[in-house]
Amino acid sequence: MLDFMKIMGAFFLIVLMLRLKVPLYKAMLTSGLALGLVFGLSPQAIALTGAKSLVDLTTITLASALTLIMFLENIMRRTKMLETMVTSLKNLIGNVRIVMAILPALVGLLPSAGGAVFSAPMVEEVSRDTNLSPEKKSFVNYWYRHVWEYIFPLYPSIILAAQITELPMQQLILFLVPYAVAAALMGIPIAFSGEKVVKKVEKTKANQENWISFVGSIYPVIMIILAVLVVQINIAVSIGLVVFLLLLINQYNIAQIKELVREAFSAEIILMVISVIVFKDILLQTGSVETLPAFFASLGLPPELILILLPFAVGMATGMSQAFVATTFPILLGMSANGVLPELAALAYVSGFMGVMLSPVHLCLILTVEVFRADLGKVYKMLLAPCSLQMVLAVLLFILMR
Repeated sequence: MLDFMKIMGAFFLIVLMLRLKVPLYKAMLTSGLALGLVFGLSPQAIALTGAKSLVDLTTITLASALTLIMFLENIMRRTKMLETMVTSLKNLIGNVRIVMAILPALVGLLPSAGGAVFSAPMVEEVSRDTNLSPEKKSFVNYWYRHVWEYIFPLYPSIILAAQITELPMQQLILFLVPYAVAAALMGIPIAFSGEKVVKKVEKTKANQENWISFVGSIYPVIMIILAVLVVQINIAVSIGLVVFLLLLINQYNIAQIKELVREAFSAEIILMVISVIVFKDILLQTGSVETLPAFFASLGLPPELILILLPFAVGMATGMSQAFVATTFPILLGMSANGVLPELAALAYVSGFMGVMLSPVHLCLILTVEVFRADLGKVYKMLLAPCSLQMVLAVLLFILMR
C-alpha cells in the first residue's frame, strides 16, 4: 500500500507543478528526485541512474529520432508537401474531420513515440479549416495515433502479449478488434462536438491527379514506415536517410541546411524526452512497480478484478504498453491450468492500455500537449470519457464471452 501511495504522490506532484506553470522537464526531474528519495535511494544512486539514462541507447535513439522528425517536418512544410498532402486528401474525402483522424492514424502505423510529433503538424494543417481548440487538436492527434495499438501485429506490446500467453497472434487480435473499432468511433463526439468547419471542402472526384498529389507528398512517411517495419532499420537511421534524400532532391546548400536545423531544433522537447526517461528509470530503480502485484493480491479481490486494476496501475505508472504486459501478463498464466483464455487476455490488455493512455508520463501525450501548447488538465478531461467507456466495454464483453 505504501509503495502504491508513493507512486501516486509522485504523479500528483507532476500534475501540481504543471498546474503552477512549471516547465514539464523540471516537473518530471523534480518528481523523479522526490520519488527516489522517498524510496530510500541515495542522491548518488539517483544521479547515477540519471547519468545512465542520458547515455542509454534508447534515449539517444529517441532524442535523435525526434530531432530528425522536426527537421523532416520543416523540410516538408517549406516544400509545401504538408499543404499538398492535406489538400489532396481533403479533395479525395471531402470531410475535414475524417482527414484529421486519418493522418495521425496513418502515422500511428509507425510504433514510435516520435510519431506523435510527426502527425501533429499534419493535424495543425488540416485544422486551419476549423475552430478546434489546442486541447481538441491534442486529443485528435493523441487518440487516433493509438487506435492501431490494439490490433497492429508489429506493435511490441501485441507481440509480447501473444508470446507470454502463448495465444495465437491472430486469435488475440481477433478478440481486440472490437476495441480498435470502438476507439475510432468513441473519439468522434469528444473531438468534434461543438466544432465548426470554418471553410467547407467540396469533395472532388477521386481522380488520378489527386491520388498522385497525395502519394507524391506523403511518400517520405511511407518510406519511413516501410524501412522500420519491413526492412527493420533503426527508426532514427530511417528518418535520417529520408531526410538526406529530401535534401538531395531539393538541392539544399549548406547555408539553407543550417537554417533548417536552427528552425527545427527544440531544446525544450529534447529536455522533455530526457526528463521522462529519467523519471521512468528512477521509478524502475526503486523496484516499486514489482511490488504492485503483491499489493493488489493482498487486497483479497477477485482474480478478474485484479487483472483489471493491476495492468491499469502498471500502465499508468510507466506509460509503456510493453511494461504492463511484461509485468502483469505472467500472472495470467497462474489463473488457468488449461492455458490463458483469450477473453481474459483481452480484458487485461485493454485495462493496461487505458492506464497507458491516461499516464502522465506517456511520452506521446506529453509531446502532443507541448506541440499544441494545450492545457494538460483539459486534455485529460477529454480522455476520461472514452477511456472509461472502453473499460466498460471490456468488462461487458468479458462477461458475455464467459
